[in-house]
Amino acid sequence: MKTVDRKVRKNIVLSASIEKELKEMAEYYKKPQSVLIEELLKEKLKEYKKKHWKKF
Repeated sequence: MKTVDRKVRKNIVLSASIEKELKEMAEYYKKPQSVLIEELLKEKLKEYKKKHWKKF
């Protein structure tokens, strides 16, 4: 059986310049900002895990 990640609400604070770029990216990719943030975090987490798992 496939498990589904439940969504969790988070409040974040961004600089005005990052907020502007995020808004532009969301319009360009036609995706909600929250989806873009999640995708970007997943990419960074993958990099982090790859680097840290090599140590063990």
